[in-house]
Amino acid sequence: MKDVYVVTFHAGTGGTFLSTLLYSWLSDTDLSSKPFREDVYASSHHLEDIVESNHSQIMVPGVNYRGKPCMIHSSQTQALLFVDPIDKNKPFVIRQHFPIDLDIINDKYPDYLNFNIYFTPDDIEVVCANMFLKNIVNTYDPDLKQNNWSYISIGHSDPRNLTIKEREFYIKRLARHLHNTQETGHHANFIKPCTLNQTINISFAQLMTQPEKVLNILEKGLDIPPPDHVHLLYQNYLNANLLMLNKFCPWIDYFTQNT
Repeated sequence: MKDVYVVTFHAGTGGTFLSTLLYSWLSDTDLSSKPFREDVYASSHHLEDIVESNHSQIMVPGVNYRGKPCMIHSSQTQALLFVDPIDKNKPFVIRQHFPIDLDIINDKYPDYLNFNIYFTPDDIEVVCANMFLKNIVNTYDPDLKQNNWSYISIGHSDPRNLTIKEREFYIKRLARHLHNTQETGHHANFIKPCTLNQTINISFAQLMTQPEKVLNILEKGLDIPPPDHVHLLYQNYLNANLLMLNKFCPWIDYFTQNT
């Protein structure tokens, strides 16, 4: 087992799910009975406490996410600066929205493996649908009348009550922003495979539509066959996400186009 497994990813591309899958696999912890619920838009964030159960409680200064101090899942810097494993004999899986810093990781955990999720322009609208539903809508606080991504204006008092037409308008507007900034903004880190050593690249399209191919890629990297429950966990996630898109974003036909 490696000292650390780092999942690097852009918001909305399934990094929380992949880190959950890796933790379930490496620790042989069956999470397949944990539902990806419709009321949280098939998000994996309800499982993050399990994945982080081997994380020391080192907080990122001044960063809050989902109403609590943030360790790593919304860090604006390198997660490895702020979190360490509690038990080095258990899997240490972390995730961050930035590529790994080789100086930091080679200094702390030279025996690491990086799983990097990248996406292409063809994926942007469904990535934005994930960002919109699983983050903007799901984190909406009706008392404060804001969400954790309040800097993205949606022009509506309660995003949970948008019509399909209104939801399509805001998701497509967000997608246009990503298209226009993909070469210069933060998104530029994840629109192509990572070239760093000790990195396994997985495309967003593969993650969402080719589970067996992804499992084969992961098995080669981990050198451990997946427990049966990992297959079921993966399929449950894909089924829930297909239902989510069909219900809330019926104009998106991503799964049909990519299978």
